[in-house]
Amino acid sequence: MPLLVALFTALSLLPPLPLFDGVLSRAPVQLGIDALLSHDIELVRGKRIGLVTNIAAVDGAGMMTLDRLVQDNRVQVTQIYSPEHGLRMTGGTGFGDRKGRDGVTGLPLEGLNSFGGPSAKSLKNVDVLVYDLQDIGSRTYTYTTTLGRVLTVAGSAHVPVIVLDRPNPRGGLQFEGPVIRKRFRSVVGWGPTPVTHGMTVGELAQLYNHELNLHADVRVVAMRGWRRHMVWEDTGLRWVPTSTAILRPRHAHFYVAAGMVGGSGANADDGVGS
Repeated sequence: MPLLVALFTALSLLPPLPLFDGVLSRAPVQLGIDALLSHDIELVRGKRIGLVTNIAAVDGAGMMTLDRLVQDNRVQVTQIYSPEHGLRMTGGTGFGDRKGRDGVTGLPLEGLNSFGGPSAKSLKNVDVLVYDLQDIGSRTYTYTTTLGRVLTVAGSAHVPVIVLDRPNPRGGLQFEGPVIRKRFRSVVGWGPTPVTHGMTVGELAQLYNHELNLHADVRVVAMRGWRRHMVWEDTGLRWVPTSTAILRPRHAHFYVAAGMVGGSGANADDGVGS
């Protein structure tokens, strides 16, 4: 995969991204959801949105992306999709939401657990898919599997995908371990990445789409103020637990090893929750 190797090399050599007005600042990073509603609203204005998210996806002020979009009269959320653990983190490891309605918003809800993707029926009520989930930088974390499945289905269905970018809590400079071989791919190892991929979700979406020829119409709403060397504590952002395993940003670093153990067999204890 010469292109893949070249991409990882190029990412490690990129200069710092420009901050607000091109001036270096210690201001907090502006997330993709905030950039969307402040600068790129035309991407979704008046459109029916299928939102892939959960309660850990919040804006810079700590408000759920779902709530931000539901309360914004410029857009219309018509469908919610949730990853492993469910929209409101009520499912255990390997479990998520069933098809039904969200008890808070009343909107249709589909759980995209394991290798699931948006159903053809639900996509009939959607003009665009918006993906906003907080990844942790480890190949074994299933939210990147959800990203891959969303892009796969969207490419086949010709539904555009907007990815709201978020920081990699481990930073953007660590690329560790071998690239997974196709025959070993699973729900805890879906895409052609090393064990730690050093990318944001927006960068992963572009990598998947290109390397796997998914033919999805992908637009990434970039962060403002983020630089590759930043770990989560450098961003000035509030951390919301992304699952029962990742209660604090530092757990993202531990999970690189724990996630590999958890995926090795039923008789292995990965220590999640301890």
